[in-house]
Order: sequence, then structure tokens, then C-alpha cells
Amino acid sequence: MDRYFVKTVSKATAINQSYGGETHTYIHGKEEYLMFAETRDPFVARDLMTPYFVKEHGYKRECDAMKAYSYTHPENTEYWRSAAEIIHVQIWNDGNGGQYIKYV
Repeated sequence: MDRYFVKTVSKATAINQSYGGETHTYIHGKEEYLMFAETRDPFVARDLMTPYFVKEHGYKRECDAMKAYSYTHPENTEYWRSAAEIIHVQIWNDGNGGQYIKYV
């Protein structure tokens, strides 16, 4: 089973006094559901990239992921510089009832 997500990598600019020089990584699914966040903020940081959440919140088609707000409007301000990309994730079964995700 294939699913697609929007991955955004944001780097704080020198002007950003709170996060200067830090890099944050986010992965969004359908309806901008935050699946993954790598940041020093413990209230935002998360990793929900599990087979269940990937099935429930991933886009079934790449073209739908490309229409997402997080993909079409990455934050490029005086405080942050961001780049967005589409990532492809597959869910596969091991034959013994276990499910795993694989980044393609």
C-alpha cells in the first residue's frame, strides 16, 4: 500500500533570536495532520509514522499531496527558510501478521 506525505525542512535565519541556526523537520499528511516533527520543543516533537497512522492520514495519490497547503506555501520569511518535498511511504506485511513502513 502506497501513501504520500509532505516533508518540510525549515532552517532558522540569523535574525531569528529564538531558534537561530536550528533546523526543524516536519511531515504532514491529509488535512495538514502533523505526523512527524523534529524540533527541540517537546510540545511539538512527535513521531506518528506507524502503519496505522500512515494508512489513515497519508495521501493515496502524489498529485493530491502536491496540492497541500504545506507543499504549496512553505514558510519563507525573514525568520525561516523552508523547502518542501513529497515523500513516498509503503506499508508492507511480513507474512506473519506484522506491518511495517518503508520510505521509498
